[in-house]
Amino acid sequence: MIDQEELSNYMRASLAHYKTPKHWFRVEAFPLTGSGKIQKFKLREFWAKGEIQAL
Repeated sequence: MIDQEELSNYMRASLAHYKTPKHWFRVEAFPLTGSGKIQKFKLREFWAKGEIQAL
């Protein structure tokens, strides 16, 4: 299993610093729309409610 530091370092090498995510989450499954897109607003709601925690 990959840890947060490894993931951050990999992303830093591949992306500009301002595009590297600040918060990392582990979820069982993403909430999807009917067409299969990730519902990012639902992820934000889950985080705001404390249902998912940052790593």
